[in-house]
Amino acid sequence: MLFGALTGTAVYALVVLAQVSDDHVPRLSVTLAIAFVVLSTGAILLSLAELREMVTGGGLVRAVALRLHTAVDHTWPKVHAAHPAISTPAGPPNESIEITSLRGGTVQQIDSPAIVDAATRCNIHVTCLVAVGSFIEPGTPLLLLTPERPSAAELRRLDRAVHLGPSRLIDHDPAYGLRLLVDVAIRALSPAVNDPTTAVQALDQIESALLRIAPRPLGTITHRDQDGTPRLTVPQPDWTAVLDLALAEITQYGADSLQIHRRLRALLDTLTRTVPPSRETALSSYRATLDRSAHALTDPTMTIAAMVPDTQGLGGPALYDGPTTAT
Repeated sequence: MLFGALTGTAVYALVVLAQVSDDHVPRLSVTLAIAFVVLSTGAILLSLAELREMVTGGGLVRAVALRLHTAVDHTWPKVHAAHPAISTPAGPPNESIEITSLRGGTVQQIDSPAIVDAATRCNIHVTCLVAVGSFIEPGTPLLLLTPERPSAAELRRLDRAVHLGPSRLIDHDPAYGLRLLVDVAIRALSPAVNDPTTAVQALDQIESALLRIAPRPLGTITHRDQDGTPRLTVPQPDWTAVLDLALAEITQYGADSLQIHRRLRALLDTLTRTVPPSRETALSSYRATLDRSAHALTDPTMTIAAMVPDTQGLGGPALYDGPTTAT
């Protein structure tokens, strides 16, 4: 849009300039040309300021997190009790047809509504054999159809419902969004960069995403038609897999960073107050890992500091535990 505005301003100014002569000056046109140049200059300066914000660590993680939240809502919708979409899929019957991929690439999206519609018309059940974000080669099994073979046209529709591309996309792949945030964090924790504050900013957004994911049904998804008949089973990560993706590498690479120790403890405290009881075990495992890492620090003072949760990493206010006297 900005490029179009700049091009339009330049073309308009050239047209107006061609109309200027010794005997005639189109004052209104010249005034408009000057106004367009001023507005275009302001737009360029504003874009540069936004670009500067985007290329910083904090701006990047906020941009990724915004798209990640949309992907979470699309991939793991809140389920109403009257129409459950999550269930444990039954094993396939003896008779089944396998669709293999004729192409190679990364699975960017599985068009569930299109597959459910096709499966309903053919009165079959479809099991997806690949997950969004996976790289596949030609000949890789894509879909398993039971109990009967659809027509050739329906087979083509089912094959096209698995969208392949050159790389992963956040829009239908929330795990990729988490992956990007984790990459920002562990890159900031690299000894060559040594920027734990950026890693803490990434953990802020990871915490926000995990809070959004925590109450939702996870694991393998079974989509049903309007009559409630299971039509499509899609593999999805469970809570433990999501938590490992979000925290495992940051815990590993941030083992020597006080900011990461304290920010991770605050994140685990927040999640523990929010997640269903069945998901607290995975959080306890990470808390135990942090305890072991803290006790491995060589200085006892650093060990004590690492055991304190802090939403800012270092320098944040203590949690309220009763009235205190200011000093």
